[in-house]
This record gives sequence, structure tokens and C-alpha cells, in this order.
Amino acid sequence: MAVSTYSTWADVFHQFPVDEIGNVDTKVGFVWTKSVGLLDSGDIGNVILKGWWGEGRPVPGSVISGVFQLATPGKRVELVWNRAEVEVAPGDPADEEEYVGRHFSSLRMQVHAFGLVTASGSGSFTITGKTYMVEDKIPFEIMFTTESEDTLPKVGTFAGGLGAITSLDGGVTARLQFIEDGIPHQPKLGMARKGPSASSKWSSAWNTKKKPASTASTGPGTNPSASASASTTGAMAPKATSSMLTTNNSYCVSSYRFLVFDVCEEGGTTTVTGRTITTKADSLDFRMRWTVEEAPIVGGIYSMCVWVGFDKDGLVFEMIDGRVELRPGEVETEEYMENQLFKQAWRVRSAGKVIESKARSFTLESRVNTANGVLTTITHYLVPNTKRWEKYKPVGMGEFIGARGSVETLQTVEGEPRLVVGLEELRNGVREVDTPTQAEGGKQGTTAKNAWTARSKAVSDGKKVAVTARADGATANGNEAGPSGSKVLTEEAFQLMMRKRNRDDNAAGDETEKRARVEDCG
Repeated sequence: MAVSTYSTWADVFHQFPVDEIGNVDTKVGFVWTKSVGLLDSGDIGNVILKGWWGEGRPVPGSVISGVFQLATPGKRVELVWNRAEVEVAPGDPADEEEYVGRHFSSLRMQVHAFGLVTASGSGSFTITGKTYMVEDKIPFEIMFTTESEDTLPKVGTFAGGLGAITSLDGGVTARLQFIEDGIPHQPKLGMARKGPSASSKWSSAWNTKKKPASTASTGPGTNPSASASASTTGAMAPKATSSMLTTNNSYCVSSYRFLVFDVCEEGGTTTVTGRTITTKADSLDFRMRWTVEEAPIVGGIYSMCVWVGFDKDGLVFEMIDGRVELRPGEVETEEYMENQLFKQAWRVRSAGKVIESKARSFTLESRVNTANGVLTTITHYLVPNTKRWEKYKPVGMGEFIGARGSVETLQTVEGEPRLVVGLEELRNGVREVDTPTQAEGGKQGTTAKNAWTARSKAVSDGKKVAVTARADGATANGNEAGPSGSKVLTEEAFQLMMRKRNRDDNAAGDETEKRARVEDCG
């Protein structure tokens, strides 16, 4: 199997400050920008971004956030965007101090990639692949390093990795956080300058390890202490029919900004309930064990990289390597929501076994490791009826492939929950399948704003939908009396907060008290 843009990929989900911007000479409507990113060590690396941009293109000092594809031409690092998959942070970059304070991030750059293993030795392996960049197929090469003594992938096989970028000198090096290996296939061996003024505020803050003055703040209340203790309740046993599936050769992962609206502490374990929305404006609530030292805040918006799975109670996230960051600002305010919630769609990337394949859709089954045990994730991908995908050929049953897309809704089929995803990128299985690699991505429209206030769409049997957002005196299922002393961000308060964000005139005169930050689940 040859290395191509159909069989390999490399993604970076990040936000980049724009230093300089100019036109790509060879392609009308395309622009380049120079930027900087924070490395795992805390040092600063230089990158070049490219992509098509119509009206309202970014200006120096602004911030671009989203998914970028990576290439390493001539040992330098370049990233390309699909316009539907990135956005410019709101505000006026001319007011640099305020703008940087509002959109500053201390998250390190992270790369997720899949390619041909060209080197593998003690403590590292290297993969190579190709990325379609503007008008040409450009190679990439990434070295993943690890201190683990686990077996690394063999040269000549295809494998992948997720890791925090440690160096951009002469290519990309990353500290391995997850390895994708053991995929059934037939192997075939194949073979800057210093940041200028627009990034000075970012560089200075990173170098001094100080954040700008604008940080997340909240009203009265206390926060629970975080705990990393595990719980094994709720896990669903993997199907025997998919014995080849493992948490090494399959996964479902997402990087996005999520809203936390409930914090629960029980038995030394802190669990949060959060919310995301789909392109069809469905509100989906998830549970996640909190594993970092900084206590969670109700109403806080967090940048996170998570595994995505399902148990008998619904959607479950698992934090990856403590990659979580509270976005700065005053929580539960209209301005905070407007500045920190993404306008772009919530996306997932999954890899696994094809369990259903039709003319314009396919379904993947994956496994993810969580505190609740090994969970199963089903992702059902819809192939767009666009020119880019007109030559799509159905993937083979039983093949191990990968895909990425924007989540449209949640369905339950024969009692099993699945995410319905609009396909944006497809990584073929180990056999050649002549398919495109990218399509226009989903984006949240104006109706999506209301979805943050709507009742959550949880796992259902087709007759009723459970509500996981809580009101006073209610438990997680919304219909049983809970402890009278429980304190959470109630459904009514949440609705009010979001109506204010949507500038609902009818709610202009409403007021509500700040809610206490902790619920005692005992």
C-alpha cells in the first residue's frame, strides 16, 4: 500500500496568533500566515499556516482556532486549514492587551497522525505520510518518543500516534500520549525566524509562565478537590463478534470547547457533567471524571482533548493526559459565552472496524479506555452529496479505517447509541480504495445558540429522551427526589444564562442568583 493522502493524515487542533498575513502567489483567494505555538517544554516554535479565505480574513494580532493538517516540506512545518473547520476569535485585535487576555491559551501544541512507519527503535518511532496543501501533495514526517517499554510498531507497517509536540526543528517530534497499532493489513515498505511583534504578548506570557490579567472568575461558592480515583460502574462489555477490536487499533477522540454545568463529588471522585451541541442543534450532555488538580467550575468553558464513549447511562468522556484548560473571563455571563464558545461544529475522529457499509454511509465500531472500563463507541458517517465525494466507493465490511467529521445528532439503533457524523475526511483501510480525503465541514448556524439552552438529547429508545440537565431537588434522571441540600446550576438558571447570550429581549429584565459550585452527591 503506497503512502498517499488517502492512506495517511496528520492533524493539529490548536489556536494560533497571526503574526503576518499575505497572499499565496500561485493560488487566488489563498493566504499564508506566520505564527507561533507553545511546545511541550514551554519553548516557542514557529509555524506557517495556509488556506483559502474569502471575506473577513484574519488580521495581524488576531487568533485562528480549529483543525489544521500538517506537512513538513524541506524540514520546516506548515499547516493548512479547511475554511469550514477554523474560525477567528471575536474581538478587536487592535486592543492587543484586552484581546490577548481574552483569548490567551497555555495549551501545548498536540499532533494526531497516521502513516507508514519508517523507523522504530529504542524509545521512538517515525511515521511518514502526505498532506494535500493548497495545490500539491506535501510529505510529512513525525517522530514520536516514549519512555514506555511497550512494543513499538514495526518498520513497514502503518501506525499512528497522538502526542504533545516537543520540537519543530528539522521536522516534528512529539511526546507519545497514545499509539494506534495492531491494525490488520498487508505491509508494503515505502518510503524560522523569531516571532515578530504580533505574537510578542503571547511569547512573553509563555516565557514568563504568567497568564494575562484576564482569567476565569466566578461568584461565591466552593469547589471540590479533584480526584484521580477510578470507577468501574456503567461499563458495557465489548461484543464478542468484534474480538479483533482493541483500544490500540481503534478509538474515538475529540478536541473542542465544552461547557461544564454540574460538579459532583462522591467517594473521593469528582465527576463533571458537561454539554456540547451538534450541527442539528441537539444538546448532548456527557459525564467525565475530573483528573486534574485545578477544581472544576460550574459555568466554565473548557478546552479539552477527550476520548468519547458510551456506557449504559449515556455519553462518557475521558480526559487525555490532563489536557484541559479553563477559558478566561467571568463565567455565566453573556460576554463569556460569546467569546469562548466555538462557532465551528463539534467534531470527532474515530478509527475502528467497519460494521456497516452502504452506498453513501458507513458505520465504525471502536473501543476507548476510560475510568468506567473499556467502552464501545459507534460512529455512523454520512457521505456528502458533493462534487468532492461524487466518486466515493463504499468501504469494505470488516476493514479497519479512520474518519473525521462534524457530529450531526445522536441516534439509538436496536438499543445501541451511535453518533451520526457528517464525513469530512476519510482514511482508507490497508487496501487501496479510490476515495477523496476531505469535504466541506459542518458549522454551527444561528439555531445552534439555542441548543446550549435546550433540553439534552440523551440515549433514548425512540419513545422518550432522558434529560440530564438538572433542576433543584432532582437527580440525574430528572424525576426522582434528590438530597434537599444539593446545589447545582439549575436548568432554569442555565436557560436564563443562555437566553442572555442569545440576546433574548424577553429575558432582558430577568435576574438570577449565582449558583453554588458543588453538589454533594452523598
